Order: sequence, then C-alpha cells, then structure tokens
Amino acid sequence: MRRISLVAALIFFASALVLQSQEQRPVLAFAGLLVRDGDVSAAELRVFENRITSVLVPFAEQNGFIVTIPRNRSEILELLLGAADATAARISRDLSADAVIAGELTRIDGMLFVDVRSIIVETMEIASLFSGEFSDFSAALGSAREIVSNLVEASTGIGMQGGLATEEISTESTIRSSVRITDITGIWNGDRGLGIVEIREDGTGIAHLNGSGTMRVAVSIDDNRFVIRQDEPNAPKMYMPVFPYTVAVQIVDIARPMRWVFTLNQNGDRLTGVKDTTFLQVDRGRVVWADNTYSREAVWTRRP
Repeated sequence: MRRISLVAALIFFASALVLQSQEQRPVLAFAGLLVRDGDVSAAELRVFENRITSVLVPFAEQNGFIVTIPRNRSEILELLLGAADATAARISRDLSADAVIAGELTRIDGMLFVDVRSIIVETMEIASLFSGEFSDFSAALGSAREIVSNLVEASTGIGMQGGLATEEISTESTIRSSVRITDITGIWNGDRGLGIVEIREDGTGIAHLNGSGTMRVAVSIDDNRFVIRQDEPNAPKMYMPVFPYTVAVQIVDIARPMRWVFTLNQNGDRLTGVKDTTFLQVDRGRVVWADNTYSREAVWTRRP
C-alpha cells in the first residue's frame, strides 16, 4: 500500500508540474519496464519501477526536465519494445513527451538482466542505453541511481535537439550567404553525444565525446554550408556516450562515418543543420537493425 501511494503521489506531482510550468522545458516520460521472459515476479517488477520513479522525478527536475508518468504505460511499452512496426507517429499519438524512458527486466539462471533506454519520441532514436547484469535483486535495486543519472544526463539538452525547438531550428532565416572556415574557428557546444568541439583555422578539429575520449573532425565548405565530418576510422569510443561498450563494438563495423552539414547565422554564434548518422535498433545488447540513410536536426552554439 505504501508503494502504491508513492507512485500515485509522484504521478500527481509530475502532472501538476506540467500544468503549472510555462517554460518550454523538455518533457521526459517514464513508461516503466517490461518483463519479456524469465523468472521475474510482478512484485519485483513493481518494486523496481517504484525505485526508478522515486529517483527519477527529483533528479530529472534538477536537470531541467518536466517528468510525466503516462497512464497508458502498458500500451506505450508494447509500442516501444514489443511491436516490430513501432513508429514515431504512433508513439506521438499516445504520448506527449520529448523523450520516454522504458526498459526490460529478465532473470535467467539466477542472474537479473536490466536494459533501460531513453528514446527520443520525434525520431525514435535512442538517446542513451543502460545495460547491466546483477547477481541478485538487491544489487539491481542498488543500481537505480546509476541508471537514472546515465539516462538523464545523456538526454540533457534533448529539447534543443528534439521536438520542442523544431520550430526555432526550421525558422532560422538570417544565415550568412558567404562563409570561410575561419568564421567558425573556436570552441563550440556540440549536439547530442558531443561535449565541446574545437575548430582550427586550417579546417581540422577535435570533438570531445562526453567522457569517452575525442574524435578528429575535418571541415570543408560546400555551397556556403559547412561540412564537418568524422576524420578517423570508426571506434567504440564514438558510440559510448550513448551505448555501452558491448554494443559500441558492434556498431563500429556497421555505422557510416558521422557528418554534420551546417549553415551559420549572421551573429556567427550558431550552427544549424543536420547530422548524417546511423539509426540503430538494439535488442538485449545486440544490434539487430541499422539504417545508414538516417539524418536528424542538429545545432551547435559557440562558447563565449
């Protein structure tokens, strides 16, 4: 009864925040966890979801998110994790959020496997993925704070790169009609998966990969647009800001090199355009499908 009351209070608290907030903060929904197979009881599932929720709500709020818990969680979970033909359009109809957290619990031979991901609703792209295996249920419960911090921190800024800022991105009209590489020399805040990006006058640069090392980039100009491309072979470090190492090593042989195509605004402090990358579907720690024709919107902002 106490745990049920906790979830009800959190749902009310999160809903009240949505109603009273007039800021355009990104909305993060927690759809819960799915038990596909294995020996996980309903009581264990409920306890694990409650623990995630109790950590998620205050932590995400501190990081600038509005948190919601959808009432049709079972339908959302089936669309996200159970339906082979899940699309962004179908999810968007049932869920008003910029990103959704959903996952799976599986126990096999006494080991508990936890897979939880943050998914961008607009594109169905995985923003972050936590995969762990634990010797017992108590150890898994103890990972709740690590799971939440991994998913939330990797999703910070999602409103700028996802649904809430789409209109702002698409209506950027005051762009420079004539550009040189020296126009973007300096340090930039990168888009999702990147920290800072340093661009040099000779067109070379370094992109910092949110705690997993750096990646060389090269800059060229095509029709007054800046083309910034990955300038070294694929390596696990490039995908570890979003995926665990065991998944990142699989992506190396699959994904096309990253590329950004940007226009520069008149003030010279904002690069707006698209990132050509790879859309990946991961199931239980394995890459099961990849789309190398995928592109998404991206924005870099100049650091002071």
